[in-house]
Amino acid sequence: MEPLALTIAVLLAKGAVEHTGALAGGAIYNVVGRLMTLVGKRFTGDPDASRALDAARRHPEDPREVTTLASHLERHLQSDGAFAKALQDVLDTTKDDPEAQRVVMTVQDHASIGKVATFGSVKGDVSF
Repeated sequence: MEPLALTIAVLLAKGAVEHTGALAGGAIYNVVGRLMTLVGKRFTGDPDASRALDAARRHPEDPREVTTLASHLERHLQSDGAFAKALQDVLDTTKDDPEAQRVVMTVQDHASIGKVATFGSVKGDVSF
């Protein structure tokens, strides 16, 4: 799965969840809104992709829904370089905001919609 597609799918799905901390406000809220606008326009005329977007936003904790959305995004990214660049440009705007960049990097690094833990310094053993 293309990292850009999965990152955007997770951000769009998580953007629908109010209790996700940093995703609920600030600069990342604006980034998710811009991504939603671009993806919504691109998915116009593609009912399967539109349904996948709606399903992922209704069920953001369901990895199947988010993966399905990412698959549709990947297909559109591969067929339209301008769309891919526009989405990447939106993500790149987070570089000027440390909090927004932290959220995007966490999503990219973990490519997960499950639990994500961030540790400062740890002494001793850690197991999950």
